[in-house]
Amino acid sequence: MASARAAPVLASADANGVVKLWDGVSGREMASVSPCSLEPGCDHNGRSLVLALSDDGRLLVTSQYGGRGLWGTDFQGVVRFWDATTGSELASIALPRGGAALMDQKLALSSDRSRLAIHLKDHVEIWRLGETEPGRTAQEQNRRAAMVVELERVLLLPLDDKDVYRERSLGFSQDATRLVAGNGNTLGWKTASWRQIWRMIPSVSDWAIVSELGQGFTFATDGRRIVTVGGVWAVP
Repeated sequence: MASARAAPVLASADANGVVKLWDGVSGREMASVSPCSLEPGCDHNGRSLVLALSDDGRLLVTSQYGGRGLWGTDFQGVVRFWDATTGSELASIALPRGGAALMDQKLALSSDRSRLAIHLKDHVEIWRLGETEPGRTAQEQNRRAAMVVELERVLLLPLDDKDVYRERSLGFSQDATRLVAGNGNTLGWKTASWRQIWRMIPSVSDWAIVSELGQGFTFATDGRRIVTVGGVWAVP
């Protein structure tokens, strides 16, 4: 499930991989999409379908891993962008093939809808999002709200054998100026320059925050603290 920060819009996925958009005030279904095109689909495998919803509730992002290789480990990923008000698909990108560890991924949309971050085990991909394709006439843009998606940056994360299947964390600050990601180690960057401003490699006594970050976190409004289920942590 995903929810919008600034609009009463919710997105939910059922066991068959159908994603529905809901008006959080009236409970009315606004639209539905079926992003699980890769075999064997998303049946009864919630980890293979990940959702993200923009703050204004207008953009839905879905990411699915599916497929089977000779040994059942050759998963293929696809990220799709949807108009959350109509259910029309705007764009898609293919993700690299890999093992089952890639299924447990995270998505994060910046508040201004200009960037999507995808956490894939040992790295984070940063994608730039544009509203319309250059060169289209106004009439063409009205008929199809196409979206331009371009890879901007790949941020590497330290990883060792014990971190491969550890829960991951990912999030933009509410002003979109900072990004934090974790896979056992936790790093933070400024989005204007992608300069790393924080790195926490936990000792034995720090595993509480690693566990809490894996369950999810949110930035405080000042962008300098993150809030987990167990406490508030300062970001330099």
